[in-house]
Amino acid sequence: MSFSQINQLRKTGRLREAWQLAHSCLTTDSDNIWNRRAMAWVLYDYAKLNATFDRHQQFLHCLNQINTLQIPPEENLFWEQTAWLVRGFIATCQRNKSHTHLHFSQLFESIRPMPFPKPSESWSALLQTTLRLKTEWPSFPDFCQWWGLDNLRPEDYQPVITPDGHRILSLAERVYMAYTKAILTQNRQNDIVQWEPTLAELINLHPAYIYLPYYLAKIRISLGKPQLVHHTMRTFARKKRDQFWVWELLGDIANTPEERFCLYSKAITCPAKDEMLVSLREKMVSCLIQRQNYPQARFELDRLLATRQRNQWTLSPSLMQMQQADWYLATQPDASTDSFYTPYAKQAESLFLPVNKTESRTFSGKLTKTRTGIGFVGEAYLPAHLAEKYNHGSLITVSAIRAFDKKKNRWGWKVIRIIS
Repeated sequence: MSFSQINQLRKTGRLREAWQLAHSCLTTDSDNIWNRRAMAWVLYDYAKLNATFDRHQQFLHCLNQINTLQIPPEENLFWEQTAWLVRGFIATCQRNKSHTHLHFSQLFESIRPMPFPKPSESWSALLQTTLRLKTEWPSFPDFCQWWGLDNLRPEDYQPVITPDGHRILSLAERVYMAYTKAILTQNRQNDIVQWEPTLAELINLHPAYIYLPYYLAKIRISLGKPQLVHHTMRTFARKKRDQFWVWELLGDIANTPEERFCLYSKAITCPAKDEMLVSLREKMVSCLIQRQNYPQARFELDRLLATRQRNQWTLSPSLMQMQQADWYLATQPDASTDSFYTPYAKQAESLFLPVNKTESRTFSGKLTKTRTGIGFVGEAYLPAHLAEKYNHGSLITVSAIRAFDKKKNRWGWKVIRIIS
């Protein structure tokens, strides 16, 4: 009867009376699950009232009191509601400009013992909200390990399409990237070693997650496995050939200074905002100085300094020293470096995007023509100027070579000759 009374007091807003009755019942019989359950819901209501940044200590106190009650994991409704409450509290704190990472660390210690239902919608929502803290909270990797990335639901692996048609990466792909970046940034070697085979397996299971090979390459660089990085990044470079960071990473692990310079040249000619290229430009300046390409080096350094000053970013001691160097003071900057980098960028492409046109294959079968005029014989693609000579359904034999399909991000076969 006491549980019903306490519950009724809660629902009518008489929370203080509900707490007093629950406390009295617990004092009389602390082992009674109904007494503990009643107090848990009272503390939940108090936590809900205090779920603001300004009252975060009171909120944590309520959670800690809930932990002492040892509510069993089977109380799914209670723990589900508590998970949603914690998720909302994290979002509220994250929006407050006065928050520090200590606020989230204190919360983490309070929720660690809680047996939240997993996998579940509330469990995934908790991860998604905490993902916003990936760069500012040092304990983010620990949170991911506690959360258990094997608790992702099938829907967490699917991209989200917004009402305006914008595609957002799936929760799984975003958390895999964030976790990898965090353990690399913090140089957590034990975690890096353990994560490498898992990440490699995830790439095999989810080939559509095209950014994961890049992060696997970063992991393997950290572990001193450049031979594996080259294999991984060759495939990735074909898919993302216009992304500067692909070529920059390849340059970081280049075998020779000349190869490194070619790869950095390709990277710096890719379209990107100046703010994203500051690290690459600094590497390129060092390369240009070593090559005694001083006009180009001054051009890149001036552009790098202007970007930092425009964004009010501090200058490193090495950059300030470059400004005072004799070569800098005695050199006029090049007007532009675009044409200078072009031949080196082409060399980089030939190194990592080779097309083996000698690899050929014969296909025989019925010609399938599309409304656009192109055709297919088995896996082989016929350009319109070849397909137009034959009717749909014609039996033909063709010779085809390997060709990369940019739209589908994969290699295929392109017909170069009709044999019969």
